[in-house]
Amino acid sequence: MAHITIKSPDITLDEPTLIDGLPGKGLIGKLITDYLVSTLEMEYYAGVYCESIPPVAAYRSTDPRVRPPLQIYADETRNLLVLVSDIPIPASNAPDFAGCITDWLNEEGVTPIYISGFSETIEQNETDHPERLYGLTTGRGEAHLEKAEIASPHHAGIVTGPTGTLLNQASDDGLDSVGLLVKSTDTLPDYEAARIVIDQGIEPITGIEIDTEPFVEQSIDISPVAESALQQLGESSDGSTRAQPTATFH
Repeated sequence: MAHITIKSPDITLDEPTLIDGLPGKGLIGKLITDYLVSTLEMEYYAGVYCESIPPVAAYRSTDPRVRPPLQIYADETRNLLVLVSDIPIPASNAPDFAGCITDWLNEEGVTPIYISGFSETIEQNETDHPERLYGLTTGRGEAHLEKAEIASPHHAGIVTGPTGTLLNQASDDGLDSVGLLVKSTDTLPDYEAARIVIDQGIEPITGIEIDTEPFVEQSIDISPVAESALQQLGESSDGSTRAQPTATFH
């Protein structure tokens, strides 16, 4: 049975926002959440335990404490949570994982921001649609997109992988959530797409100021964490989240 265990009960949060960091196209969520944990000095808040997820031991730089591969970090001052995953979530485990997470989000009054990269087809005209960031919503999440002035997608499509399952579960349960879709590359961790999500999505939605200049500078070298996650995704494509356009019939 999947469950979430609070490790820092002294942290008090009031209807916080959660940033999704599941590995996916361009490793965008992974790059963002690892950066936020480090830059904002977030505290380890909870462990996420799911059946069939490999019980590997995760640890972070300069910290000897062993943690599960799925972790939630908190910033009490900023009323912020991030979901960090050090392994891909296999598609076969996504429904159980999404059900567990969504139940907890509902119980705790958390509004999640889910992140996915996508590629447009050659036929789609970037001159007509220059935006790189688009938004999806469930529940009453549309108000967040209006506040941040994030455009709706100009194409029909689907979000696959665990993040797609989370969005589907949020829709079924009526949970207020936001999905951020950003144009991304296929080959390398996409730091520029991650910066766009922070600057144009996370900052205006949460009202939290985040300095992305040091983050952009990291794009010169691929971090060991990102390189490892990229390799895992290449070996286990069913755990990769991505948004993809679909045919539209008129």
